[in-house]
Amino acid sequence: MRFDWKPESKERYFRKAEAAVKAAGFDDILRVDRDQFSIIKGMVKVHFKPISRDGKTRRWWEAKRTIENMHEVPPAKD
Repeated sequence: MRFDWKPESKERYFRKAEAAVKAAGFDDILRVDRDQFSIIKGMVKVHFKPISRDGKTRRWWEAKRTIENMHEVPPAKD
């Protein structure tokens, strides 16, 4: 995958991720983190800002099941 890393190119993927979250109806808890961006195995990876799961755990699991290609990344081990 060729990617030029320009802000305009990143912005396109951020908007696409935000549209997918909004279409699924989870824009109340999931926010795209515009400071993190990566490309892994030919796929663009957009990260979400950390959310407080206090009282939102059920909604979080529902979002994971509903939104296609959404995966939780385990914390790094030191």
